[in-house]
Amino acid sequence: GGFRGSGALEGTIEVDLVRDWNKPPFMRIAAPSLQQQTQEQTNDDDDNNNTDKELQSRRQHKGYHKMINKAAKPSLTTFTILSYEYINNTYPVTRMELVPHTGRTHQLRVHCACIGHPIVGDDIYGVDGDGSMYGGFDFESVGGGGGDNNNNKVEDVFPCSMSLKMQRELDTFIRDGEEKGMGGLLCLHAKELSIYHPYTGAPMTFTSKAPF
Repeated sequence: GGFRGSGALEGTIEVDLVRDWNKPPFMRIAAPSLQQQTQEQTNDDDDNNNTDKELQSRRQHKGYHKMINKAAKPSLTTFTILSYEYINNTYPVTRMELVPHTGRTHQLRVHCACIGHPIVGDDIYGVDGDGSMYGGFDFESVGGGGGDNNNNKVEDVFPCSMSLKMQRELDTFIRDGEEKGMGGLLCLHAKELSIYHPYTGAPMTFTSKAPF
């Protein structure tokens, strides 16, 4: 699994996904060390050792243990780079075509985040989002940290990624950009949907231009 590039313009992201035990009901990438953390945290909850009142309350919900104890699911995304652009002539971004070959919750968002390139406007898996930053990428496994005090380590792991400082500036621009037509916009759009007609079996394709 992992990230594979077959050239400058296309590649594959094949990373298993699981529910995020620390930030349910969001998702994160799966790894042996993370699975061990999940089991240890579950045991702590069973023993009532968790001191975080909000998380403890969340984890006492009847569906919590059933949700997080599900096995990691294989997840495959292929991508093609369409263009390199700038937002507001300041922030460098990449327009990509993403094809999910599996249908996991938030698959495209987590896969992009876990390779250091969260989708623009993602308030869950982007910088300072509600979910696990970088899709839960385990920086400790590569000798880094990932927090504000380890920005150099983040850039070591993701050398082509936008810096955390610039990501925060871009997120602020997107959130506050109502007058520019981008206020709160998540730059993820279903451009093409293909199905078979339920009665005739004829192939049908629907297209819609991205609003960004």
